[in-house]
Amino acid sequence: MIELTLARPLKEDAEYIFDLRRDPVVEAASYGKFSDSLDEFFPVYLSYFNHYAPLFIHWKGDRVGFIKFRKTQTDRTCNAAEISIAIEKEKRGMGIALKALRIVEDWLKSQNVTELVAEIKEENYPSIKLFEKAGYELDKDFIKIVQKSLERCRVKSFVLKLNSEVSSPLYVIAEAGSNWKCRSESESFGRAIELIENAKEAGADAVKFQLFRAETTYVPNPGSADYLSKEGRGEDIAALFKELEMPYEMIAHLAEHARSLNIDWMCSVFSVEDFEVVDPFVERHKLASYELSHPLLIEKIAKSGKPAYFSTGASSLDEIERAVDYYRQMGGHDVTLMQCTAAYPAPEEALNLRAIESLGEMVQVPVGLSDHSTDPYLAPLLALGQGAVAIEKHFTLDRTLDGPDHAFAIEPHELKQLVHQLRRAEKAMGNGIKTVELAEEELADFAKRGIQATDHISKGDALHMGKNFDILRPGKQQKGANPLYFTQIEGKRAKRNFVTGEGIDVNDIK
Repeated sequence: MIELTLARPLKEDAEYIFDLRRDPVVEAASYGKFSDSLDEFFPVYLSYFNHYAPLFIHWKGDRVGFIKFRKTQTDRTCNAAEISIAIEKEKRGMGIALKALRIVEDWLKSQNVTELVAEIKEENYPSIKLFEKAGYELDKDFIKIVQKSLERCRVKSFVLKLNSEVSSPLYVIAEAGSNWKCRSESESFGRAIELIENAKEAGADAVKFQLFRAETTYVPNPGSADYLSKEGRGEDIAALFKELEMPYEMIAHLAEHARSLNIDWMCSVFSVEDFEVVDPFVERHKLASYELSHPLLIEKIAKSGKPAYFSTGASSLDEIERAVDYYRQMGGHDVTLMQCTAAYPAPEEALNLRAIESLGEMVQVPVGLSDHSTDPYLAPLLALGQGAVAIEKHFTLDRTLDGPDHAFAIEPHELKQLVHQLRRAEKAMGNGIKTVELAEEELADFAKRGIQATDHISKGDALHMGKNFDILRPGKQQKGANPLYFTQIEGKRAKRNFVTGEGIDVNDIK
Protein backbone atom coordinates (compact mmCIF):
# COMPACT_ATOMS: atom_id res chain seq x y z
CA MET A 1 0.00 0.00 0.00
CA ILE A 2 1.12 3.55 -0.79
CA GLU A 3 0.87 6.04 2.08
CA LEU A 4 1.85 9.70 2.38
CA THR A 5 3.02 11.41 5.58
CA LEU A 6 3.71 15.05 6.29
CA ALA A 7 7.40 15.90 6.49
CA ARG A 8 8.62 17.79 9.56
CA PRO A 9 10.79 20.93 9.61
CA LEU A 10 13.61 18.93 11.21
CA LYS A 11 17.12 18.28 10.01
CA GLU A 12 16.66 14.49 10.02
CA ASP A 13 13.82 14.85 7.49
CA ALA A 14 15.80 17.39 5.47
CA GLU A 15 18.71 14.96 5.28
CA TYR A 16 16.59 12.32 3.51
CA ILE A 17 15.50 14.80 0.84
CA PHE A 18 19.02 16.21 0.53
CA ASP A 19 20.43 12.74 -0.14
CA LEU A 20 17.68 11.86 -2.62
CA ARG A 21 18.16 15.13 -4.51
CA ARG A 22 21.82 14.20 -5.01
CA ASP A 23 20.81 11.03 -6.88
CA PRO A 24 22.18 11.45 -10.46
CA VAL A 25 18.77 10.79 -12.07
CA VAL A 26 16.98 13.25 -9.77
CA GLU A 27 19.69 15.85 -10.26
CA ALA A 28 19.58 15.45 -14.05
CA ALA A 29 15.80 15.90 -14.02
CA SER A 30 16.00 19.09 -11.95
CA TYR A 31 17.01 22.56 -13.03
CA GLY A 32 17.22 24.43 -9.73
CA LYS A 33 20.43 25.23 -7.84
CA PHE A 34 21.67 22.33 -5.71
CA SER A 35 23.15 22.85 -2.26
CA ASP A 36 26.62 21.51 -1.57
CA SER A 37 25.97 20.52 2.04
CA LEU A 38 23.13 19.64 4.37
CA ASP A 39 23.72 22.83 6.38
CA GLU A 40 23.41 24.90 3.21
CA PHE A 41 20.32 22.96 2.13
CA PHE A 42 18.46 23.14 5.46
CA PRO A 43 17.21 26.77 5.04
CA VAL A 44 16.05 25.81 1.53
CA TYR A 45 14.22 22.83 2.99
CA LEU A 46 12.49 25.02 5.60
CA SER A 47 11.23 27.24 2.77
CA TYR A 48 9.29 24.23 1.48
CA PHE A 49 6.91 24.74 4.41
CA ASN A 50 5.92 28.28 3.44
CA HIS A 51 2.65 27.10 1.90
CA TYR A 52 2.14 23.31 1.62
CA ALA A 53 4.35 20.97 3.64
CA PRO A 54 6.29 18.37 1.63
CA LEU A 55 5.09 14.79 1.86
CA PHE A 56 7.04 11.56 2.25
CA ILE A 57 5.96 8.58 0.17
CA HIS A 58 5.85 5.22 1.96
CA TRP A 59 5.53 1.86 0.25
CA LYS A 60 4.98 -1.26 2.36
CA GLY A 61 6.06 0.69 5.42
CA ASP A 62 9.34 2.03 3.98
CA ARG A 63 10.00 5.63 3.00
CA VAL A 64 10.74 5.61 -0.73
CA GLY A 65 10.40 9.20 -1.96
CA PHE A 66 8.87 12.62 -1.48
CA ILE A 67 6.56 15.17 -3.09
CA LYS A 68 7.06 18.89 -2.68
CA PHE A 69 4.94 21.88 -3.65
CA ARG A 70 5.38 25.56 -4.34
CA LYS A 71 2.45 27.96 -4.32
CA THR A 72 2.13 29.61 -7.70
CA GLN A 73 -0.47 31.12 -9.97
CA THR A 74 -1.45 30.71 -13.59
CA ASP A 75 -3.48 32.73 -16.08
CA ARG A 76 -6.47 30.71 -14.89
CA THR A 77 -6.18 30.79 -11.09
CA CYS A 78 -4.16 32.12 -8.17
CA ASN A 79 -4.82 28.89 -6.22
CA ALA A 80 -2.28 26.79 -8.06
CA ALA A 81 0.60 24.68 -6.80
CA GLU A 82 3.70 23.56 -8.64
CA ILE A 83 4.40 19.91 -7.86
CA SER A 84 7.51 17.76 -8.13
CA ILE A 85 8.17 14.17 -7.10
CA ALA A 86 11.23 12.00 -6.54
CA ILE A 87 11.46 8.24 -5.94
CA GLU A 88 14.44 6.21 -4.74
CA LYS A 89 16.36 4.43 -7.49
CA GLU A 90 15.43 0.88 -6.41
CA LYS A 91 11.70 1.67 -6.39
CA ARG A 92 11.37 3.40 -9.75
CA GLY A 93 9.23 1.83 -12.48
CA MET A 94 6.87 0.13 -10.00
CA GLY A 95 3.94 2.52 -10.28
CA ILE A 96 4.60 4.09 -6.87
CA ALA A 97 4.92 7.64 -8.20
CA LEU A 98 1.67 7.37 -10.18
CA LYS A 99 -0.29 6.13 -7.17
CA ALA A 100 1.20 8.84 -4.96
CA LEU A 101 0.19 11.54 -7.44
CA ARG A 102 -3.36 10.25 -7.46
CA ILE A 103 -3.58 10.00 -3.66
CA VAL A 104 -2.35 13.54 -3.15
CA GLU A 105 -5.05 15.13 -5.32
CA ASP A 106 -7.83 14.98 -2.71
CA TRP A 107 -5.54 16.33 0.00
CA LEU A 108 -4.65 19.31 -2.18
CA LYS A 109 -8.32 19.91 -2.95
CA SER A 110 -8.90 20.16 0.79
CA GLN A 111 -6.18 22.86 0.83
CA ASN A 112 -8.22 24.81 -1.77
CA VAL A 113 -5.75 24.10 -4.59
CA THR A 114 -7.61 24.21 -7.92
CA GLU A 115 -4.75 23.55 -10.33
CA LEU A 116 -1.50 21.58 -10.26
CA VAL A 117 1.46 22.44 -12.46
CA ALA A 118 4.47 20.26 -13.23
CA GLU A 119 7.39 21.94 -15.02
CA ILE A 120 9.49 19.24 -16.67
CA LYS A 121 12.65 19.37 -18.76
CA GLU A 122 11.86 18.62 -22.39
CA GLU A 123 14.18 15.61 -22.55
CA ASN A 124 12.89 14.09 -19.29
CA TYR A 125 10.62 11.59 -21.05
CA PRO A 126 9.97 9.31 -17.99
CA SER A 127 8.57 12.23 -15.99
CA ILE A 128 6.52 13.50 -18.94
CA LYS A 129 5.04 10.02 -19.36
CA LEU A 130 4.32 9.77 -15.62
CA PHE A 131 2.42 13.04 -15.43
CA GLU A 132 0.51 12.29 -18.63
CA LYS A 133 -0.64 8.98 -17.11
CA ALA A 134 -1.72 10.91 -14.01
CA GLY A 135 -4.01 13.02 -16.21
CA TYR A 136 -1.87 16.15 -16.62
CA GLU A 137 -2.15 17.91 -19.97
CA LEU A 138 0.56 19.80 -21.82
CA ASP A 139 0.20 23.58 -21.70
CA LYS A 140 0.93 24.27 -25.36
CA ASP A 141 1.35 27.99 -24.73
CA PHE A 142 4.13 27.49 -22.17
CA ILE A 143 7.82 27.09 -22.87
CA LYS A 144 10.68 28.22 -20.65
CA ILE A 145 14.43 28.31 -21.21
CA VAL A 146 16.32 27.66 -17.99
CA GLN A 147 20.02 28.14 -17.33
CA LYS A 148 21.53 25.50 -15.04
CA SER A 149 25.27 25.98 -14.56
CA LEU A 150 26.59 25.95 -18.14
CA GLU A 151 23.56 24.09 -19.46
CA ARG A 152 20.50 25.66 -21.06
CA CYS A 153 17.38 23.48 -21.04
CA ARG A 154 13.85 23.78 -22.38
CA VAL A 155 11.09 23.24 -19.83
CA LYS A 156 7.51 22.24 -20.59
CA SER A 157 4.53 22.73 -18.32
CA PHE A 158 1.88 20.10 -17.62
CA VAL A 159 -1.37 21.08 -15.92
CA LEU A 160 -4.01 19.17 -13.94
CA LYS A 161 -7.22 21.00 -13.09
CA LEU A 162 -8.82 19.85 -9.85
CA ASN A 163 -12.54 19.81 -9.18
CA SER A 164 -13.60 22.10 -6.37
CA GLU A 165 -15.02 19.22 -4.33
CA VAL A 166 -13.19 16.24 -2.90
CA SER A 167 -14.96 13.42 -4.66
CA SER A 168 -15.17 9.76 -3.89
CA PRO A 169 -12.86 7.81 -6.21
CA LEU A 170 -14.77 4.55 -5.76
CA TYR A 171 -17.09 3.77 -8.67
CA VAL A 172 -19.75 1.15 -7.93
CA ILE A 173 -21.22 -0.73 -10.89
CA ALA A 174 -24.37 -2.81 -10.40
CA GLU A 175 -24.08 -5.54 -13.05
CA ALA A 176 -27.48 -6.64 -14.34
CA GLY A 177 -25.92 -9.07 -16.81
CA SER A 178 -28.61 -11.20 -18.41
CA ASN A 179 -30.87 -10.98 -15.37
CA TRP A 180 -33.36 -8.82 -17.29
CA LYS A 181 -34.43 -11.76 -19.48
CA CYS A 182 -38.02 -13.07 -19.15
CA ARG A 183 -40.31 -15.17 -21.31
CA SER A 184 -41.69 -12.26 -23.32
CA GLU A 185 -40.11 -9.07 -24.66
CA SER A 186 -42.47 -6.83 -22.71
CA GLU A 187 -41.75 -8.66 -19.45
CA SER A 188 -38.01 -8.47 -20.19
CA PHE A 189 -38.21 -4.72 -20.74
CA GLY A 190 -40.16 -4.29 -17.52
CA ARG A 191 -37.63 -6.28 -15.54
CA ALA A 192 -34.73 -4.33 -17.06
CA ILE A 193 -36.39 -1.08 -15.97
CA GLU A 194 -36.89 -2.52 -12.48
CA LEU A 195 -33.19 -3.48 -12.30
CA ILE A 196 -32.19 0.09 -13.19
CA GLU A 197 -34.47 1.49 -10.51
CA ASN A 198 -33.17 -0.92 -7.88
CA ALA A 199 -29.55 -0.05 -8.74
CA LYS A 200 -30.40 3.64 -8.29
CA GLU A 201 -32.20 2.96 -5.01
CA ALA A 202 -29.17 1.04 -3.73
CA GLY A 203 -26.89 4.02 -4.40
CA ALA A 204 -24.76 2.49 -7.19
CA ASP A 205 -22.98 4.86 -9.55
CA ALA A 206 -23.83 2.81 -12.64
CA VAL A 207 -26.03 -0.03 -13.81
CA LYS A 208 -24.60 -2.27 -16.51
CA PHE A 209 -26.07 -4.65 -19.07
CA GLN A 210 -24.51 -6.76 -21.85
CA LEU A 211 -25.03 -6.61 -25.60
CA PHE A 212 -23.99 -9.54 -27.79
CA ARG A 213 -25.05 -11.62 -30.72
CA ALA A 214 -24.45 -15.36 -30.78
CA GLU A 215 -23.10 -15.32 -34.34
CA THR A 216 -20.46 -12.65 -33.55
CA THR A 217 -19.39 -14.24 -30.27
CA TYR A 218 -18.95 -18.00 -30.84
CA VAL A 219 -18.22 -20.15 -33.86
CA PRO A 220 -21.33 -21.74 -35.45
CA ASN A 221 -20.78 -25.07 -33.68
CA PRO A 222 -19.31 -24.27 -30.23
CA GLY A 223 -20.84 -27.29 -28.50
CA SER A 224 -22.02 -27.38 -24.91
CA ALA A 225 -20.47 -26.20 -21.66
CA ASP A 226 -21.39 -26.48 -18.01
CA TYR A 227 -20.31 -23.08 -16.70
CA LEU A 228 -23.56 -21.27 -17.64
CA SER A 229 -25.95 -24.19 -17.42
CA LYS A 230 -28.50 -25.19 -14.84
CA GLU A 231 -27.47 -27.74 -12.24
CA GLY A 232 -24.19 -28.48 -14.06
CA ARG A 233 -26.08 -29.79 -17.08
CA GLY A 234 -24.30 -29.25 -20.38
CA GLU A 235 -26.05 -26.68 -22.54
CA ASP A 236 -25.47 -25.54 -26.11
CA ILE A 237 -23.72 -22.19 -25.76
CA ALA A 238 -24.84 -20.81 -29.12
CA ALA A 239 -28.48 -21.52 -28.24
CA LEU A 240 -28.09 -19.99 -24.79
CA PHE A 241 -26.48 -16.83 -26.15
CA LYS A 242 -29.20 -16.57 -28.80
CA GLU A 243 -31.83 -16.77 -26.09
CA LEU A 244 -30.15 -14.02 -24.03
CA GLU A 245 -29.61 -11.52 -26.84
CA MET A 246 -30.87 -8.06 -25.91
CA PRO A 247 -32.92 -6.42 -28.70
CA TYR A 248 -31.11 -3.39 -30.09
CA GLU A 249 -34.37 -1.46 -29.81
CA MET A 250 -34.23 -1.64 -25.99
CA ILE A 251 -30.91 0.18 -25.70
CA ALA A 252 -32.07 3.77 -26.16
CA HIS A 253 -35.07 3.29 -23.83
CA LEU A 254 -32.99 1.76 -21.02
CA ALA A 255 -30.29 4.41 -21.33
CA GLU A 256 -32.85 7.20 -21.26
CA HIS A 257 -34.56 5.76 -18.17
CA ALA A 258 -31.21 5.54 -16.38
CA ARG A 259 -30.43 9.11 -17.37
CA SER A 260 -33.77 10.29 -16.00
CA LEU A 261 -32.84 8.72 -12.65
CA ASN A 262 -29.33 10.23 -12.71
CA ILE A 263 -27.52 6.89 -12.72
CA ASP A 264 -24.89 6.02 -15.33
CA TRP A 265 -25.93 3.43 -17.89
CA MET A 266 -23.24 1.04 -19.11
CA CYS A 267 -23.23 -1.94 -21.43
CA SER A 268 -20.49 -4.46 -22.20
CA VAL A 269 -20.17 -5.02 -25.94
CA PHE A 270 -18.89 -8.16 -27.65
CA SER A 271 -18.45 -7.03 -31.26
CA VAL A 272 -17.80 -3.92 -33.34
CA GLU A 273 -21.47 -3.97 -34.37
CA ASP A 274 -22.55 -4.00 -30.72
CA PHE A 275 -20.18 -1.11 -30.01
CA GLU A 276 -21.73 1.05 -32.74
CA VAL A 277 -25.19 0.54 -31.21
CA VAL A 278 -24.13 1.26 -27.63
CA ASP A 279 -21.58 4.08 -28.04
CA PRO A 280 -24.07 6.96 -28.42
CA PHE A 281 -25.72 6.05 -25.11
CA VAL A 282 -22.79 5.56 -22.72
CA GLU A 283 -20.16 7.75 -21.06
CA ARG A 284 -17.93 4.77 -20.23
CA HIS A 285 -17.16 1.54 -22.02
CA LYS A 286 -16.69 -1.92 -20.48
CA LEU A 287 -14.68 -4.71 -22.06
CA ALA A 288 -15.45 -8.22 -20.82
CA SER A 289 -12.62 -10.57 -19.85
CA TYR A 290 -12.79 -12.77 -22.93
CA GLU A 291 -12.75 -9.74 -25.24
CA LEU A 292 -9.37 -8.55 -23.93
CA SER A 293 -7.72 -10.04 -27.01
CA HIS A 294 -10.16 -8.40 -29.49
CA PRO A 295 -8.05 -5.67 -31.19
CA LEU A 296 -10.86 -4.21 -33.30
CA LEU A 297 -13.05 -3.77 -30.24
CA ILE A 298 -10.19 -2.27 -28.23
CA GLU A 299 -9.48 0.15 -31.10
CA LYS A 300 -13.12 1.28 -31.21
CA ILE A 301 -13.18 1.87 -27.46
CA ALA A 302 -9.88 3.76 -27.57
CA LYS A 303 -10.98 6.03 -30.41
CA SER A 304 -14.25 6.86 -28.64
CA GLY A 305 -12.24 8.99 -26.21
CA LYS A 306 -14.35 7.71 -23.32
CA PRO A 307 -13.05 6.12 -20.10
CA ALA A 308 -12.79 2.33 -20.30
CA TYR A 309 -12.93 -0.60 -17.88
CA PHE A 310 -11.17 -3.81 -18.93
CA SER A 311 -11.95 -7.02 -17.02
CA THR A 312 -8.94 -9.34 -16.72
CA GLY A 313 -10.41 -12.75 -15.89
CA ALA A 314 -8.43 -15.76 -17.18
CA SER A 315 -5.72 -13.41 -18.52
CA SER A 316 -1.98 -13.45 -17.96
CA LEU A 317 0.00 -10.31 -17.16
CA ASP A 318 1.48 -10.41 -20.65
CA GLU A 319 -1.99 -10.50 -22.24
CA ILE A 320 -3.16 -7.61 -20.05
CA GLU A 321 -0.13 -5.46 -20.85
CA ARG A 322 -0.55 -6.11 -24.58
CA ALA A 323 -4.21 -5.04 -24.44
CA VAL A 324 -3.40 -1.84 -22.51
CA ASP A 325 -0.47 -1.01 -24.82
CA TYR A 326 -2.66 -1.48 -27.89
CA TYR A 327 -5.41 0.66 -26.33
CA ARG A 328 -2.86 3.45 -25.82
CA GLN A 329 -1.43 3.06 -29.31
CA MET A 330 -4.95 3.54 -30.69
CA GLY A 331 -5.32 6.80 -28.75
CA GLY A 332 -6.92 5.57 -25.52
CA HIS A 333 -5.79 7.39 -22.39
CA ASP A 334 -8.17 6.47 -19.53
CA VAL A 335 -8.42 2.78 -18.67
CA THR A 336 -9.15 0.99 -15.41
CA LEU A 337 -8.33 -2.70 -15.13
CA MET A 338 -10.74 -4.92 -13.20
CA GLN A 339 -9.26 -7.83 -11.29
CA CYS A 340 -11.64 -10.66 -12.10
CA THR A 341 -11.91 -14.42 -11.68
CA ALA A 342 -13.81 -15.78 -14.67
CA ALA A 343 -15.76 -18.47 -12.83
CA TYR A 344 -19.49 -18.35 -12.12
CA PRO A 345 -19.59 -18.35 -9.15
CA ALA A 346 -15.95 -17.60 -8.33
CA PRO A 347 -14.55 -19.54 -5.34
CA GLU A 348 -13.26 -17.21 -2.62
CA GLU A 349 -9.85 -18.90 -2.65
CA ALA A 350 -9.51 -17.99 -6.36
CA LEU A 351 -10.24 -14.25 -6.04
CA ASN A 352 -6.56 -13.22 -5.65
CA LEU A 353 -7.40 -9.75 -4.35
CA ARG A 354 -3.75 -8.90 -3.72
CA ALA A 355 -3.41 -8.75 -7.50
CA ILE A 356 -5.26 -5.40 -7.36
CA GLU A 357 -2.23 -3.64 -5.94
CA SER A 358 0.43 -5.58 -7.87
CA LEU A 359 -1.42 -5.19 -11.19
CA GLY A 360 -1.63 -1.44 -10.70
CA GLU A 361 2.08 -1.23 -9.94
CA MET A 362 3.11 -3.35 -12.94
CA VAL A 363 0.81 -1.83 -15.57
CA GLN A 364 0.61 1.62 -13.93
CA VAL A 365 -3.15 2.07 -14.26
CA PRO A 366 -5.99 2.19 -11.71
CA VAL A 367 -7.44 -1.20 -10.79
CA GLY A 368 -10.85 -2.27 -9.52
CA LEU A 369 -12.68 -5.55 -8.91
CA SER A 370 -15.31 -7.35 -10.95
CA ASP A 371 -16.61 -9.83 -8.40
CA HIS A 372 -18.39 -13.08 -9.24
CA SER A 373 -18.25 -14.58 -5.75
CA THR A 374 -21.50 -15.24 -3.89
CA ASP A 375 -20.73 -13.38 -0.65
CA PRO A 376 -22.27 -9.90 -0.95
CA TYR A 377 -19.60 -8.02 0.98
CA LEU A 378 -16.34 -9.91 1.56
CA ALA A 379 -14.46 -9.39 -1.71
CA PRO A 380 -15.61 -5.80 -2.43
CA LEU A 381 -14.63 -4.54 1.04
CA LEU A 382 -11.28 -6.33 0.95
CA ALA A 383 -10.69 -4.98 -2.56
CA LEU A 384 -11.24 -1.43 -1.33
CA GLY A 385 -8.53 -2.04 1.25
CA GLN A 386 -6.21 -3.15 -1.55
CA GLY A 387 -6.71 0.15 -3.36
CA ALA A 388 -9.57 -0.71 -5.74
CA VAL A 389 -11.07 2.35 -7.46
CA ALA A 390 -14.12 0.54 -8.87
CA ILE A 391 -16.31 -2.35 -7.75
CA GLU A 392 -18.58 -4.33 -10.06
CA LYS A 393 -21.04 -6.82 -8.61
CA HIS A 394 -23.77 -8.90 -10.28
CA PHE A 395 -27.25 -8.33 -8.89
CA THR A 396 -30.72 -9.71 -9.51
CA LEU A 397 -34.24 -9.09 -8.33
CA ASP A 398 -34.49 -12.69 -7.07
CA ARG A 399 -31.78 -15.38 -6.92
CA THR A 400 -34.34 -18.12 -7.53
CA LEU A 401 -35.29 -16.82 -10.97
CA ASP A 402 -34.52 -18.88 -14.04
CA GLY A 403 -31.34 -17.87 -15.89
CA PRO A 404 -27.55 -18.34 -15.82
CA ASP A 405 -26.61 -15.18 -13.88
CA HIS A 406 -29.16 -15.22 -11.04
CA ALA A 407 -27.69 -17.87 -8.72
CA PHE A 408 -24.42 -16.06 -7.93
CA ALA A 409 -25.88 -12.53 -7.98
CA ILE A 410 -26.88 -10.50 -4.92
CA GLU A 411 -30.40 -9.22 -4.34
CA PRO A 412 -31.47 -5.55 -4.08
CA HIS A 413 -31.36 -5.34 -0.27
CA GLU A 414 -27.83 -6.81 -0.34
CA LEU A 415 -26.72 -4.39 -3.06
CA LYS A 416 -28.01 -1.48 -1.00
CA GLN A 417 -26.17 -2.71 2.08
CA LEU A 418 -23.00 -3.32 0.04
CA VAL A 419 -22.97 0.26 -1.29
CA HIS A 420 -23.61 1.57 2.23
CA GLN A 421 -20.72 -0.44 3.68
CA LEU A 422 -18.39 0.53 0.83
CA ARG A 423 -19.08 4.22 1.41
CA ARG A 424 -18.41 3.77 5.14
CA ALA A 425 -15.22 1.85 4.46
CA GLU A 426 -14.09 4.43 1.94
CA LYS A 427 -14.38 7.20 4.53
CA ALA A 428 -12.46 5.05 7.01
CA MET A 429 -9.66 4.55 4.44
CA GLY A 430 -9.00 8.31 4.47
CA ASN A 431 -6.75 10.13 2.04
CA GLY A 432 -3.55 8.18 2.72
CA ILE A 433 -1.70 11.12 4.29
CA LYS A 434 -0.65 10.48 7.89
CA THR A 435 -1.29 13.46 10.10
CA VAL A 436 -3.01 14.28 13.39
CA GLU A 437 -6.73 14.01 12.70
CA LEU A 438 -9.17 16.63 13.92
CA ALA A 439 -10.86 14.00 16.08
CA GLU A 440 -7.52 13.34 17.82
CA GLU A 441 -6.43 16.90 18.52
CA GLU A 442 -8.04 17.46 21.94
CA LEU A 443 -6.75 14.22 23.45
CA ALA A 444 -3.39 14.62 21.70
CA ASP A 445 -2.87 17.98 23.45
CA PHE A 446 -3.99 16.45 26.75
CA ALA A 447 -2.10 13.15 26.68
CA LYS A 448 0.96 13.38 24.39
CA ARG A 449 3.99 13.54 26.64
CA GLY A 450 6.20 16.56 27.07
CA ILE A 451 9.00 17.70 29.36
CA GLN A 452 7.14 18.86 32.47
CA ALA A 453 8.22 20.33 35.81
CA THR A 454 7.61 17.91 38.70
CA ASP A 455 8.35 20.49 41.40
CA HIS A 456 8.53 24.26 41.79
CA ILE A 457 11.60 25.50 39.86
CA SER A 458 13.15 28.91 40.47
CA LYS A 459 15.05 30.94 37.90
CA GLY A 460 18.67 29.74 37.86
CA ASP A 461 17.93 26.26 39.26
CA ALA A 462 19.68 23.32 37.62
CA LEU A 463 17.33 20.98 35.77
CA HIS A 464 17.64 17.25 36.41
CA MET A 465 15.51 14.42 35.03
CA GLY A 466 13.71 12.59 37.84
CA LYS A 467 14.40 15.40 40.32
CA ASN A 468 12.56 18.47 39.11
CA PHE A 469 11.39 17.51 35.63
CA ASP A 470 10.23 14.37 33.85
CA ILE A 471 8.59 13.11 30.65
CA LEU A 472 4.88 13.19 31.50
CA ARG A 473 1.46 13.74 29.97
CA PRO A 474 0.57 17.42 30.52
CA GLY A 475 -3.21 17.16 30.89
CA LYS A 476 -4.51 20.74 31.06
CA GLN A 477 -1.07 22.15 31.87
CA GLN A 478 1.07 23.92 29.29
CA LYS A 479 2.88 21.28 27.27
CA GLY A 480 6.67 21.29 27.30
CA ALA A 481 9.25 20.37 24.70
CA ASN A 482 9.21 17.12 22.76
CA PRO A 483 10.69 14.39 25.00
CA LEU A 484 13.41 13.81 22.38
CA TYR A 485 15.04 17.04 23.65
CA PHE A 486 15.46 15.86 27.25
CA THR A 487 19.25 15.49 26.84
CA GLN A 488 19.48 19.16 25.80
CA ILE A 489 17.63 20.19 28.96
CA GLU A 490 19.36 17.86 31.41
CA GLY A 491 21.87 19.81 33.55
CA LYS A 492 20.95 23.22 32.11
CA ARG A 493 19.59 26.09 34.23
CA ALA A 494 16.13 27.59 34.15
CA LYS A 495 15.75 31.06 32.63
CA ARG A 496 12.52 31.64 34.59
CA ASN A 497 10.36 30.26 37.37
CA PHE A 498 8.16 27.18 36.79
CA VAL A 499 5.20 25.93 38.78
CA THR A 500 4.70 22.21 39.32
CA GLY A 501 3.32 20.56 36.17
CA GLU A 502 4.28 23.37 33.80
CA GLY A 503 5.97 22.53 30.54
CA ILE A 504 9.63 23.32 29.98
CA ASP A 505 10.73 24.38 26.47
CA VAL A 506 14.26 24.45 25.06
CA ASN A 507 13.97 28.25 24.93
CA ASP A 508 13.48 28.26 28.74
CA ILE A 509 17.02 27.04 29.50
CA LYS A 510 20.53 28.43 29.44
